[in-house]
Amino acid sequence: MFALEPDNQRAAVTTRIVIQPHEGQAAILSATQPIVAAIAGTGGGKTVAGMAWLTLKMVLRPGELWLVVEPTWPMVDRILLRSSTGRVGLLPLLKVIDPGTVYHRSDRAIYSKLGTIYLASATHPESAGII
Repeated sequence: MFALEPDNQRAAVTTRIVIQPHEGQAAILSATQPIVAAIAGTGGGKTVAGMAWLTLKMVLRPGELWLVVEPTWPMVDRILLRSSTGRVGLLPLLKVIDPGTVYHRSDRAIYSKLGTIYLASATHPESAGII
């Protein structure tokens, strides 16, 4: 599970990011190597682990450039950017951390005080804003 929920234990109104990774996801999130691969079948948790990993790295290293690739553009829109039951999307997650986060569809990029994320599709790699 990767979700946002109210944190009622604090005096101020806050949101807590909840991550309950399975064994494979936990290995990805605890890896110290600069490049980490998540290889699993459909529904194996790659996108959730990737969003959690990316968010953690962005918080630890703000201001950097990042590249996120999904197999197709519809998957970027449907899976990566939007939330679904039990899973928060990357854009809503980043907006909790930085309310000024914006997605420019024309640039295929997310801009945040944490950094810039360029989005790409494996079926159309030339469409990424950085290529």
